[in-house]
Amino acid sequence: MAAHNTIIEKRVVQMFHANKKCHPSDKYKQGDHVYLSTQNLTLLKGTARKLVPKFIGPYTVKEAHNTASMVTLELTPELMSRHILPNFHASLIRWHVANNDDLFPHHDANSFYDFGRDEEQEWCQGLILGCFHG
Repeated sequence: MAAHNTIIEKRVVQMFHANKKCHPSDKYKQGDHVYLSTQNLTLLKGTARKLVPKFIGPYTVKEAHNTASMVTLELTPELMSRHILPNFHASLIRWHVANNDDLFPHHDANSFYDFGRDEEQEWCQGLILGCFHG
């Protein structure tokens, strides 16, 4: 009986320490603006992960499943064409805080990171160097 009580006691202590890091997710609602983490998004070959922004957006929340910590976003057609599903865990979402136009005029955060690659926009190193030498 002493061994059984020790096992139960250790299980309770382990559960306490495991749940210390767990915290309830933010309460999102339909229409909120949020940023999406690029942590699990696939990139094109040759793209350095450290040059990609950590969060992209803002995106509008279509549905919020706060009990399951899931959020459905309205994604752009570029992301939808890459077969990215619009459902994300709340840990991959950050709130969008609008800029204060009085303090920072003309600083919009609506820039979208292009995960596609336009072949016409690629530069050849010789062309860039040729501009400086010639």
